[in-house]
Amino acid sequence: MLPLTLPSPPKRRERSATLDRTHATTLKRKEDTSSGCRDLAAASLAQVVPTATLNERRRFEHSAVMWTARADLLDRMELRSITARAANLSLLDQPFLLHSGEALS
Repeated sequence: MLPLTLPSPPKRRERSATLDRTHATTLKRKEDTSSGCRDLAAASLAQVVPTATLNERRRFEHSAVMWTARADLLDRMELRSITARAANLSLLDQPFLLHSGEALS
């Protein structure tokens, strides 16, 4: 019986070469961005009009509400992330104080 060998994972340089970082944001799935969620909500609402049954109409309306809620959640998360990064950057501008109250030069 031959030993089972698995291929080794790609080295760091090989991995970074396969994904162009400038286009990384364009590779996100539609449901992972707030604008994509809003597009999906609009598509669900567009399907409400031609549907014949009450149940189908309710399903598409509910879908639109859920996509909109997800878009709002993603917007809030992005805003918190931006705010936290800005706060961290402003902390870097502050002089480092020692316990004695002296500034470290």
